[in-house]
Amino acid sequence: MSLNKKPYIAHTLWLGIPLAIVGGYLDAYTYFYHGGVFANAQTGNMVFLGLSLARGAFSDAISYLVPILAFAAGVFLTERMRKKKSAFWFFQWRHIVLAVEATLLFIIGLLPHTIPDNVVNVVVSFICAMQVNSFAKLHDSNYATTMCTGNLKSATQALADSIYGYDPESFPVFLRYIAVLLAFCGGAALGAVMTKVLAARSAWFCTLILVGCIVLLYSDRFSSPARRSAKQGG
Repeated sequence: MSLNKKPYIAHTLWLGIPLAIVGGYLDAYTYFYHGGVFANAQTGNMVFLGLSLARGAFSDAISYLVPILAFAAGVFLTERMRKKKSAFWFFQWRHIVLAVEATLLFIIGLLPHTIPDNVVNVVVSFICAMQVNSFAKLHDSNYATTMCTGNLKSATQALADSIYGYDPESFPVFLRYIAVLLAFCGGAALGAVMTKVLAARSAWFCTLILVGCIVLLYSDRFSSPARRSAKQGG
């Protein structure tokens, strides 16, 4: 990327931080209010799927398989949206992704507590898959807004490159990753507090953040002719 060229806002901390807050928040939400699980990443579900199969507990295995498939469906759908893009110039595919996320979380906030936890967790898995696959670049680096392990590894690599002198320009990369990690942790803390206070309706806080992200995308899109013609597929 040219040093004189500003990155597209979807690839900056302007969206990375609020989306990481949503990622951490949803982990706390599903953990404290929907069965003590983390619905954002699927590594744990895959481990439990294997353990359930080993024990012959096939009903348990299905309960872990469903959110994995929901996550895969979210990635599959956003790939189609990214390739196809939109028929209307004023819509980006990322606008639609954020709108779907916000709408589903608003609906989740309306559901009674009697709704099975697995139903909500599957929807959250789908939402997180859409988000992590749609917002996967931070400036020129890959990152995730709904899970931390890869970000922590990349942050440490960037710090090492900076300290050892392999790449003196990697320190800003380290700082960006740290900002995303802190936002994720802050979102988890906020989610824990809000869930205890507002229960199911605490999901609406994420709806508000996502609506704000849509506004940011639109403001950047209409800020200049160059932005208006910016590529939307990256």
